[in-house]
Amino acid sequence: MENIDTRAYLIRNAVIGNNRVSTATSIKDLSLQHANSRPFRINEELDTAALCSTWQGNDYFAHFLFDDAAMYPLARDFGEPFFSGMGLPRTAHCIDYLSRFGFAYAEKEHISVRQLWMFRDFSLGPDKRRRLQDMAARTKAAQPAASPYPGAFIRRGVKGQTRELDNAAEIEAWCAAQGFVIVDPEHQTVDEICAALNGVPLIIGVEGSHLVHGLFNMAEGGTMICIQPADRFNVIFRHLCAALNLRWGFVVAKGTIEGFHLELDHLKATLDLVQEPSACDRTI
Repeated sequence: MENIDTRAYLIRNAVIGNNRVSTATSIKDLSLQHANSRPFRINEELDTAALCSTWQGNDYFAHFLFDDAAMYPLARDFGEPFFSGMGLPRTAHCIDYLSRFGFAYAEKEHISVRQLWMFRDFSLGPDKRRRLQDMAARTKAAQPAASPYPGAFIRRGVKGQTRELDNAAEIEAWCAAQGFVIVDPEHQTVDEICAALNGVPLIIGVEGSHLVHGLFNMAEGGTMICIQPADRFNVIFRHLCAALNLRWGFVVAKGTIEGFHLELDHLKATLDLVQEPSACDRTI
C-alpha cells in the first residue's frame, strides 16, 4: 500500500468559531454534526497557531486519538497546538489519554489567527507510524503493572452508532471462561481501562471506536479480532494494527448493524487460526 504525504498548509487571517474554520473566501467544517454560520464574538487573537482537529476526530472518539491527538507532536513544530470544533465538551477519556501521551490540552473557540497551520495527516506514512508507536509506548509506560489477563473482550456500548450483537452475553461469558477480562469503556475510567488492557496479547470486540483502547494498550505483536456485521465490513483497524506492529483479524457475523449473531464456533475457529505458526505474517 502506498501512503500519500503528510502536508502542512498555512492559512492566513483565519477565524475559528461555531465548529468551522473561515477565511474571506472559504470555510472548512470541523464537525459534520455541529457546524453552523451563526454570528459570534472573537474572544482571542493569536499570531501563529497550529490546529490539531479534524471533523472525523470531533465526531468520532477513535479518530480523535489516532488522527487528532497523533497530529499534536507534528503541530507543535509549527506553532502553538490546540483543538477546536468539538461542539460538545471533550470527554474525560479524550483528556486523560492526552495526558498519558504527554500532550498539553488546549481547547480554543471563537478566535482569530493571523497565521494558522492546518494539516493533511490521515495517511499512515513513516512519520505518523512513528508518532502512533510513541503514543502507545507512553500509554503502556504510564501503567505501573502489566495486566494479568490472557486477553480482553471490549464491550461496544450503546452511546455510539448502533451495532447490536444479539448474543453478546454468550460471547462475553465464553471469553470470561477463558480468563479474559471484560472491559466496558462507557462505565470505566481511562485508568481502569489501561490497567485491564496493558500488555494483553489478544483483544476481541465488535468493530468500532471503543477498540482504539486496545491499540494503545495491548502487547506489541498482539492480535485484535473484530466482530463485524455483514453490512458493515471495513478494514480501518487492519492498517492501524499494522502501524503499531499488531496483527488484525476479523470474523463476519450473520445479520445487519441493527442485529447480528455470531456463532461461537466461528469465533473459536478464528482464534485457532491466530495460534497457527503460519499466521504470524498474514491477516487472519
